[in-house]
Amino acid sequence: MANKENVDVDILEDYVFKLVFGKISSKTLLEHFFERIINKKVEVDQILNTKIVREIFDSKTVSLDVVVRTVDDNVIAI
Repeated sequence: MANKENVDVDILEDYVFKLVFGKISSKTLLEHFFERIINKKVEVDQILNTKIVREIFDSKTVSLDVVVRTVDDNVIAI
């Protein structure tokens, strides 16, 4: 059996964030995440650019484009 170690993962690191939130199946989780940040009920309209490209560990090559609509009908592009 492989040796399992506890690993600290920073969810705000671009690669990890996209790995967790960058799938259509993560839409509900992403909505809850944004709701906690902006303190408003939101609906994720679109998740764009879902490819994860990681050429160099320290590089910033990941982007996640999300269109969010708040309950008061404001549209936020993230």
